[in-house]
Amino acid sequence: MEDLQKYYQIVEEGIRLAGVDPELCRSQTEGQWNLKRAESDMWIDVWAVEEEGNTYFQVMSPLVSIPEENTEAFYRELLDLNYQMVAACFVTFKQGVYVKITREVEHLTPEEVMLCLSRVGHYGQIFEGGFKKKFNAGKLEHHD
Repeated sequence: MEDLQKYYQIVEEGIRLAGVDPELCRSQTEGQWNLKRAESDMWIDVWAVEEEGNTYFQVMSPLVSIPEENTEAFYRELLDLNYQMVAACFVTFKQGVYVKITREVEHLTPEEVMLCLSRVGHYGQIFEGGFKKKFNAGKLEHHD
C-alpha cells in the first residue's frame, strides 16, 4: 500500500494556506480533517483504493436535507446548477445534499487544496440559503 503521508502533508499545507491550523482540524481517523469556514462544515479526506491503484483527495460540505415537497424541481435545480459550477458539484447521499470536489492526489499542490477549500466553501455559502428559502430545505448537520 502506498504511503499517504506525503499527501497528508500537502493537504495540511493547503489548510494552512487557507488560514487554518491543520492540527486543530485533524480527525480521529488518519487522512481526515474537519473544519468550519463561516457557517459551513467542511470535510477533507485522502484515501487509497488499492483495487484501482488510485489515491483520492476530496473536500465536501453538507448543505441541506432533501426537501419532502417539490423534490423534482429541487433535483432539476441541482442539475442545472451543476452545469455552471467549476470543478465542484452537488451530490446527494442518503437524505442530504452536499457540494464536493474529488480528484486524484497525483500532482496535488497545497495551492490546489486551498483553492478547493475556497471553492467548496463559496458554493456552499451562496447556495445553501437559496435552497432553504426556495425549497424550504433544512440544514444538514450530520456526517455519515
